[in-house]
Amino acid sequence: MFTTVCAMKTLLSLTLGLVLFMASIPSALAADPKVGDSVAAPWSNDKGQSAFFMATITGISGDKADLLYEDGDKLTVPLSSVRALSTDTAFKVGDHVVAAWKGAQMFGGTVTAVTEQTCTVKWDDGDTPIEVKKSRMFLAPK
Repeated sequence: MFTTVCAMKTLLSLTLGLVLFMASIPSALAADPKVGDSVAAPWSNDKGQSAFFMATITGISGDKADLLYEDGDKLTVPLSSVRALSTDTAFKVGDHVVAAWKGAQMFGGTVTAVTEQTCTVKWDDGDTPIEVKKSRMFLAPK
C-alpha cells in the first residue's frame, strides 16, 4: 500500500510539474529576482519528467538563473520558469496552489484555511492536509 501511495504521489508530482513547467504564469513569475531569493523552480529527470522544488537563486546572468536546490543539487534555468515565493501573497480559502509537501518537492492542492504565516493545504492526491508556510507555496494556474 505504501509503495502504491508513493508511486501515485510521484506520478502526480511529475504530471503537475510538467503542466506547470509548460504553463505560462505571468503573475507568479519572480518580479525582479535577486540573488538569495527563495523560489520554486523546475527540475527535470533524465526521462524528461519535470516537477517543482524549493531552491535559492545563487546567480543571475541575462535571462538565466543559477539555482541551489534544497537537496544540494545545482542547475541553471530560464528566469521565465522560476516561480516567486512570498509571504505577502494574499492566499484565500479555495485557492489552488503548488506547495512544498514535507520537504522540497512541491505538489498541487487547495487552500482550506489561512493564518498570518501559513495555509492548510488539502492535497490533490488525497493525502492528509497539512499546514504549509506561505513562503513555500505559490498560486497555480487557473
